[in-house]
Amino acid sequence: YAPQSKRQMEYRPWLVRVLLSIVSFGLLGILMKTASYLHLETLDVLVCMYGGGSAYLALISLLKKEKWQRPELKVGTMAGFVSIIGYSSYFYALIKGTASIVFPIVSLNCLIVVIAGCFLFKESLKKYQIAGIISAALGIIFTKI
Repeated sequence: YAPQSKRQMEYRPWLVRVLLSIVSFGLLGILMKTASYLHLETLDVLVCMYGGGSAYLALISLLKKEKWQRPELKVGTMAGFVSIIGYSSYFYALIKGTASIVFPIVSLNCLIVVIAGCFLFKESLKKYQIAGIISAALGIIFTKI
């Protein structure tokens, strides 16, 4: 996909995946709050999340006989470590704070991705995207008040 491309794209599969990711993040927030409410150890939950995902990825890769490239492995490992640090911080915030305030703030990681895309890949934002970023930031400010 390239933003400047004039090709006709089928967006239904993409939209389904976006909706599934939204539901997944919502469920993840509920599960993580439940885990902190049940006083489960953060490390145990993270090992289950990432260990289970890594085992699934390894199994599928073996079954499909995929060959991993070195850059893929480096980026994937770095993303995993950053996620573990992020989720550890998220657990700490859920234990110390109110879930209705913590979860919306943590969910703004998509804004970081959008802004990073602008800086790293020189993507341009449309007016409705800028309005979305501003409204999300205002929502966090008003939630905190």
